[in-house]
Amino acid sequence: MTGKRYYIATRDAWQRHAARFAHSHWMALDASPGIAAQAEAAPEGHDARILVLIEADEGAQLALEYDAAFEP
Repeated sequence: MTGKRYYIATRDAWQRHAARFAHSHWMALDASPGIAAQAEAAPEGHDARILVLIEADEGAQLALEYDAAFEP
């Protein structure tokens, strides 16, 4: 069974867990113009804060609760 939840995280944290998600969508929280395009093109290690909607099974959601990089 999958569920949907919103989190504030970094792009790196999202990438670490992304393989476990059924679906996810994110939006950059930085107010700078063009930040979403910059985040897409940035090399790994970029720590842009994002708002992410994650649809995943209960195991993946529990893993995110214990990861300090994800704020529900």
